[in-house]
Amino acid sequence: MVSPRLKLTFAVSGIYGSFLYWGYLQERITSVKYEAADGSIGKWDYPFFLNLLMTVAAFITGFAMVKAMSQPTRPPLSHFWKPALSNTLASPFGYASLAYINYPLLLLAKSCKLVPVMVMGFLVSGKRYTRAEYLSVGLITAGVALFSYKPGGGGHGKHAEVERGALMEALGLGLVLVNLMLDGFTNAQQDLINKTHPSFYMMYRVNEAAVGFHLLLLLGGVGVLGANSELLLAVKFCAQFPAVLPDLLAFSLCAATGQVFIFWIIKEWGSLVNVTVTITRKFFSILLSVALFAHPVEWWQWVGIVSVFAGLMYQPLERALRGRSKRAADVEITHNGTGAAGGANGAATKKLN
Repeated sequence: MVSPRLKLTFAVSGIYGSFLYWGYLQERITSVKYEAADGSIGKWDYPFFLNLLMTVAAFITGFAMVKAMSQPTRPPLSHFWKPALSNTLASPFGYASLAYINYPLLLLAKSCKLVPVMVMGFLVSGKRYTRAEYLSVGLITAGVALFSYKPGGGGHGKHAEVERGALMEALGLGLVLVNLMLDGFTNAQQDLINKTHPSFYMMYRVNEAAVGFHLLLLLGGVGVLGANSELLLAVKFCAQFPAVLPDLLAFSLCAATGQVFIFWIIKEWGSLVNVTVTITRKFFSILLSVALFAHPVEWWQWVGIVSVFAGLMYQPLERALRGRSKRAADVEITHNGTGAAGGANGAATKKLN
């Protein structure tokens, strides 16, 4: 019999291993220049094709998990097209942002899903939030601002260069914001689906629909652009630079494997544990990116990173502590109530005797 602690350790290790390597491969594929046999150099720039490979791997893995677990549900594919479409459209914005910002800033910004969700909730629905939620958003916003900050000075030329850099970062963060809004919609739709359908079945059917959307867009591009379409250019790149193929395969498999571990953790230990694991994983992904790709990080940027992750961790920890206090109070009430009842019953028994 495997202990629950050992199972959780294995699941957490699976998420860390899958997504840390996935993040490394994502940055490598999109930033490293590949060399062909003839000495020519090429850079990968085909986000829809990359996402197609990832969704195909996730679809096959989800299908295998459904068959292995004999999940009987058979809802129509139409139940899953909305999150599949938003997921299809989201990723290219994230990849496009890398032309203007570095990978650590992309990871940091993508960790801030809470901010656009709260802003839209306030503007659209007039929703009010708790003090803990406002504090979290304040820490996150301050952290991203610190990480993005570039000191001026050094004359007019230097000042103009800083302004251009700030403009590029603003554009990159704008693209990340669109990515986050689409991701937020995807997550909301998946939460609704998860209430009625098993997790691995959702993984299978959402990715099945996403494969269809990617193929539709890529084949449509062939019809419009011909040889200059992304699909044909990506295939040509793979043929010319075969060194990219192992990276593409490993990237796709890591994404699919990581999803399996995420669904397992949510099913066995709940969303709070999953949030904690994924947040800390992103922190280590930033450290790995800085170490392996030699991104310069100033001391105030480290403060910004810590501020963002403090904001992200504050709410889950606060909820966990509040839940523990409530359980302790319930136990105390139950204990006191049982004792009082026992004493009253004892007194009644003595009187009857």
